[in-house]
Order: sequence, then C-alpha cells, then structure tokens
Amino acid sequence: MLLALLSRLDVVSPTYTSQLRSLDEKLGIRTFSNMLQEIDCEYPSRVFFSGEFLSLTGGPKDLFADHLRIRKYLGVKELGDATFSIHIPLALSFLQPIYHSHNITRLPDQRQLCLATTRDPCGIFESSINSLNALASDYLSKEAHLSKSPIETIRQELALYKISGHVIRESMLSFLEKNICAYANIESESAAIVRHLSWETMIGFPGLFCKQLSEALAIVSIARDPEKILKTLQDMKYQNLLHFHKHNYRPGHSQPNAWRYDLPGTISKRIMAFESYVRYMNLARERPLCGEEECRHGTFELTSKFSRLANSLILNKVQYVPRVDRNLLEFALNKTNVDQSFFADTHIVGLRLPFLTVERMSRAMEPLVNIFVSLSATLQRIWSIHDDLPPPEFSKVDLESAIHYYSEFFRLYESPN
Repeated sequence: MLLALLSRLDVVSPTYTSQLRSLDEKLGIRTFSNMLQEIDCEYPSRVFFSGEFLSLTGGPKDLFADHLRIRKYLGVKELGDATFSIHIPLALSFLQPIYHSHNITRLPDQRQLCLATTRDPCGIFESSINSLNALASDYLSKEAHLSKSPIETIRQELALYKISGHVIRESMLSFLEKNICAYANIESESAAIVRHLSWETMIGFPGLFCKQLSEALAIVSIARDPEKILKTLQDMKYQNLLHFHKHNYRPGHSQPNAWRYDLPGTISKRIMAFESYVRYMNLARERPLCGEEECRHGTFELTSKFSRLANSLILNKVQYVPRVDRNLLEFALNKTNVDQSFFADTHIVGLRLPFLTVERMSRAMEPLVNIFVSLSATLQRIWSIHDDLPPPEFSKVDLESAIHYYSEFFRLYESPN
C-alpha cells in the first residue's frame, strides 16, 4: 500500500515511471514468452502465470551483493506449481523507480533513504494465512466454476488448512521469526538512512503516519505536505491496488489489531515469545496498543468461531480438510513468506541453476525442469548484454540515464545473438 501511495504522490515523475514500466514489460515478455508457449503446447489451456509476473522485475524481490532476485509463481492445472527466482544484474533494479523488497536486503551505497515498514508479527501471520497469492487469484479469476464462489468462505477454508497443518504452519512461523530478526537488526546496521513506518499507524492514526512520511521524504528533498498525503491516502481506502491480483484486498479487514479476534492464542503467544519480538515492535513506537499483555498473562479471549476452531485443531493435532478445488489448494499454499526447507519431503526444493533457483516445485512438475534450464539460458543472455554494455552512468537514480541504458539494453536483447 505504501508503494501505491508513493506512486500517487508522484515522488518519481509519472513520465519516467511510465517509460520504465513499458521497458520492464517488454523485457519480461521477451524473457518469459518462449517458456510459457512451450508449457502451453504440452499442457494446453492449463498454464497460470499472473500478469503481475510478466514484467521482468514483477514479483517479490531480494537484493544481493551482486544481483537482484525476483520471485515468480507458475501453475499448471492438474500438475502443480513452482516458485522460482530469476537472478538478474543489479543495474536492472532501477526498472522499478521506487525500489522495494519483500525482505530486508542489502542496502546499496547510493541509497539515501530506506522506508522500512513494520506490522505487528501477529497481524502479519494472521494476514498470511488468509491471503490469496497472485497465482491463486489468477486461477480463481479464470476458472468459471470458481469465479462465483464466496471468496471469504474460500479464504477461511484455506486458512484453517494452513494453520492446522504442521508443515505449512511451522514453515510460516520459522520464516516470520527470521524475518523480524532481520528487521530488528537493521536499526544498528543502517540507522542513518532508515525510517520506520508502521502499518498500524497508517490504519489507526493516518494523520500521524502522513506526518512521519512527509518528514522522511524531506530527507531526500521531496516536499509533500502531510495534508496532501492524507487526502491521497483517504482516496485509496477500500480499493484493490493491484491490477491483476483481483483478490488482494479483503473487505472489512483493514483494521489495527484485528488479529486479536481471529488468531488463536496458541499462535500469538508463540510469536510474542520470539527473541526479537520486543526489539522489532520498538522500531516504530507510535502504534496502537496491540494486546501483548492479554496474551502474555493468559487472559487472551478467543472471540471468533474461526479462532476457536483453529485453536482446537492445533491443540488436538488435527489437519483440517478444506472443501476447495484441489488445484486451488496447491496454488494457494504460501510461496514467499515460508521457510521452504520444511517442504523437502513433499516437494522439489532449492533446485539451483546458473541464473535462477527453483525454490519449491510440486514433484509432478519435474518434467518441466528442462524448461527452467532453457529459461536460465535466456537469462544468461541478459547477463551477457550487461557485461558487454558500458557500465550505467546513473550513480543514484538519474532516471534519464536509466531510460537510455534500458532502451539500449532492450535493443540488444531483441537482436539476434
């Protein structure tokens, strides 16, 4: 939501943003079209690859010392799905003029400001079990027999399956613990350029949030009046802010600390016991009360039917059997906010190729490994062009230089090898 807010505040020229987006989409189509056509020939009308992923840099990102990784989700009906990450040169990271990362990652030397957004980890977990990822959303949108199903019913069926299943639940808790620890540590590592903003403040105290954002943007000489930011934020309320991901927004659920009513106490207590929980919570201090005391002292009330059922399933070690389409069940399992090592017994995990990593793949998708090998060869072409082109001139975020560089990059990419 913050990314959409920054875009609507025109912190980067809309003209440059449009040009960069167009180049990003062209590079993505050039990169993925052969792979998708090949799979579609083998499995006609069974391929699902959300439009969110069609641009080269579309998808959750991680910035490493020498490359950028972008995660993509691919599904094949009646076969399974794959979560894979492509590895591309750092010079291509400015295809997104407002760089963002799903996780805390390396901070480039040229970065002058990093907005680190936080949310109560209990809220993160509750949101994660109820989320429908871009692949699941694409499947729901395109399958006629599912398009009229009550979405909130589907969410709850899937959420009960995730929270009651030992592997998926523990994989999400493991990831969450590592993630908030990384966030907590950023304070000492990069305090000079990091400004913390909390989700709870944005939802519960929007005026304060807009003042904090205005002050942060002023660090890089971007003047935005808090009242203008607030009006823009209010205009965005109750909207799905993603173009292709139709089920990203959950009506009625953008409320501070709503997790207190739907997250079982057995889970919230475990999260609050994380070693880094208190340090993480202190990063953005101005946030609504989050109910920690009720959980710690055992007075936490299970106030929803969902939380009571989920708590019972966990305590009795019973795996809930959801009443959902079997393809959706696989597609909807969390792809990004999980510790993939927990799936090693049931999936292909951590398959490394020269320029991509298949992080998790259904075992029935193994015949498609050669297609990923071919995609890796396509990505090698990107690296070859990068090595042949003069180093980009933009030392910070010189967008004119970036557009010139990417235009030449795409011209070479389109030409025969």
